[in-house]
Amino acid sequence: MTRPGFEPFLDGMIAEVNTAMRRVLVSSLERSLEVDHPVLSRIYRGPLAYVESGGKRLHGGIVVLAFGAVGGKRREAILPVAAALQLYHHHTLVHDDIFDEDGERRGAPSVHRAFADWFAPSHPRPAAPPEPGDGRVFLGTAERLGSIAGLLQGNMVRAFAYDAICGAPFPAERALEAIRALNWHDVHLNAGQAKDVFHEGGEIPDPDECLDIARMKTGALCGIAAELGGVLGGGSRSQVRAVVDWATATAIAYQLKDDLEDLEEESEKGQGRGVGTDLRTCKPTFILGLALRQASPAGRRVLEDWIRGRAGDMRSVIAVLKESGATRACGAKVEALVDEATDALQRTAPALESEHVARMGDFTRYFVSDAYWKRQLVPARHPFAHEVG
Repeated sequence: MTRPGFEPFLDGMIAEVNTAMRRVLVSSLERSLEVDHPVLSRIYRGPLAYVESGGKRLHGGIVVLAFGAVGGKRREAILPVAAALQLYHHHTLVHDDIFDEDGERRGAPSVHRAFADWFAPSHPRPAAPPEPGDGRVFLGTAERLGSIAGLLQGNMVRAFAYDAICGAPFPAERALEAIRALNWHDVHLNAGQAKDVFHEGGEIPDPDECLDIARMKTGALCGIAAELGGVLGGGSRSQVRAVVDWATATAIAYQLKDDLEDLEEESEKGQGRGVGTDLRTCKPTFILGLALRQASPAGRRVLEDWIRGRAGDMRSVIAVLKESGATRACGAKVEALVDEATDALQRTAPALESEHVARMGDFTRYFVSDAYWKRQLVPARHPFAHEVG
């Protein structure tokens, strides 16, 4: 449970981050090339729809909280950096949807799908699928162009994020340390994505390795958000380490809760992307790794048949996840990670700001709570909501 007053505090922080994101995007558009070109206008302006589609701004909030916890005083100075990390997160979502072949996000087309639909009238799909060995990867030119446009939008938004950090009013040495840290995070994020793709639909690794993948992707992205807030706030090494550990454990708890909510129709994930999105592609999730380890012989055969050829049905697979005790064990791990996150905030010298520590604990608990996961979603805006021409 969060303390009274936390959700209004969170809403205020979200509003600040959203305002800062709009400023970053408008400023970036003013310096971009050929902003009225038919394709480029959609690539450049697409992220404005992301800003206006709701969301709890997990990554931007982590930056702000970590900054305050280490003693950072100029809140207005950190907001462009919070906006940058939230936009950086948007770039990862756009790329993830391409990698996962997700055509929809919260009721609206994903970015690459919207571009593919836009290209389709002038690039119809061939009547016959590609022949083996002809060198083509995509079923049609529109899908290829849509994926390329999506990747380009992700790359451009990432560049906008880096520029916003460089322009924030902090000493040059701190800004350089922050940028180098985020640059190396890029490397580690892609390594985690490579492992995720490598194991997809193949042999599911053991639960500990599945947890490592979650740490390299979701955990590391929230960790770097905290690191930037801590570094730019002038925190000691011990303080920065503490806020990074807090954010990383919070993020992994969030990811495991996401895996559980993947099974529930009324959840935020079920409403936005449908039930079993990760099961359909056999993502190497902690819960699936646990089920393979703990299921009865009959249950394990159901899971293995599904993984090898999608034989069987989704309901049977979900039933095995529950009967094996994997969902219960995953829930217990979420609680353990919440404790790990809040404990990390106490292990530092000098001590973190007590007011911020209390809010960081609320923040962690909120993002694994029903208040977050069972809330009614606002439909996402179409990626071309701000198109011109």
